Amino acid sequence: METLIIHGGIPKTGSSTLQVFLAKNYARLKANSYEYFKLGEFAQGENGRISSGNGALIARSLLASTDLERIDDGNGHLEALHDAIRESDCTTGLISSEFFAAADPDKLSRWAHKITSSGIKLKYIYLIRSQHQWLASGYVQAVKRAGYQGYPEEFVRSYGRNLLYLNYATSHQILCRIFGAANVICRTYEEVAKSDLGLCHMFLNLIGLADAGLVELVEPVNTSLTLAEIAVMRAMNKFRPRMNFSDTIIANSFIIGRGASQDHISIFSPELNTEISDQFAEENRLMAERCFNRTVLFPSAAQHSGSLMNLDEVSLPELLNILGGIIVAYDHRIGKLEEKMQNGRSLQWVRHFPLHVREICNRFFNFVK
Repeated sequence: METLIIHGGIPKTGSSTLQVFLAKNYARLKANSYEYFKLGEFAQGENGRISSGNGALIARSLLASTDLERIDDGNGHLEALHDAIRESDCTTGLISSEFFAAADPDKLSRWAHKITSSGIKLKYIYLIRSQHQWLASGYVQAVKRAGYQGYPEEFVRSYGRNLLYLNYATSHQILCRIFGAANVICRTYEEVAKSDLGLCHMFLNLIGLADAGLVELVEPVNTSLTLAEIAVMRAMNKFRPRMNFSDTIIANSFIIGRGASQDHISIFSPELNTEISDQFAEENRLMAERCFNRTVLFPSAAQHSGSLMNLDEVSLPELLNILGGIIVAYDHRIGKLEEKMQNGRSLQWVRHFPLHVREICNRFFNFVK
């Protein structure tokens, strides 16, 4: 292997979509002498599920000791990659995880040095996104996947101030010091989103595989919530729903195309938008000059300056539509369960229980039927 390409996120820039794309195209990539290693959360991506990529366990082994996502003894995961590199017959390796964005610089540097010392060239590719959009998307993700119940202002002021990778000029300078400026490739999420190529083919272009015949994705990955759905999820999170609850809302939203007309609505107040702009103004100015040779890093529209929506208010039609979709989805699931019960398949496992437990189970299933 001659080159190892690291896709380092950052979070909320389409990483899950790219990871599913790469995993599902494993064989086609390998046929072109590119190996998306079967490590970390490769299987989740192959099955079309949200994941943190095949580099998840490697990157989490490089996090700071204070990071809650850190793997304390990650040497085994780092060695697994070295073994996979040695065993591969491809000229280029690919690893992806948004966790690389949060890696401890010193640990990342030592790990990178070990890779290059073995004669392998490293390239680091990542996307950046308007901090306004990133924080809005991060808030939605926290509501959707982490049971967050607070307001956007609380989220921004609790989580948005302490992330090094949102200070783009500083973090880019660190990456250039570790990998060499010529080996660090940065693009903005906004430009990729507007491009005809899209995220996956932009990535293929950057790694020299523009015409490799890889298969496009059809189903969405890690789709966001509409603002009405955010309000409903915030209210429901106090009951600690299973992940399947938000997944059902997202699936229903995709089916009927909700949210397409809400791009002009902001979840941040004008005051908070200004606060975010002021916080990152100098970092963005330096990044625009140093990396993109321009004066403005992101278009003004990326600041979500539209009219503000009250997250405590949801119209009755929206509420009925969202909750109605959930009820119907669960009704379908109950119907499938009833069908299995009638066919006797669901009762096969009961025979392994003690007699009195089997009797209770039989009474329950008879009651449901």
